[in-house]
Amino acid sequence: MLTQLKSCDFSDDYASTIDQYDALIEEARKKLGTAATEEKRIAALRTLNYRLANTAQYYEGLMFQHGYSTTNAASEGS
Repeated sequence: MLTQLKSCDFSDDYASTIDQYDALIEEARKKLGTAATEEKRIAALRTLNYRLANTAQYYEGLMFQHGYSTTNAASEGS
């Protein structure tokens, strides 16, 4: 779905938000790969979850402002 959204005629904010997702996931991968303990891996996953949720809320707000329904976009992508 993310690649479909990149190809749509959205503002730069949308592409920036999608790039943020990619960066957050890559950062979490690095932290998970170097985490010495299970507690640190869990902390990295919790941080990723929190940051992705915040980014998703921002993204949904942008879509709503431009008249797109995130519910419809999600169902069309599956």
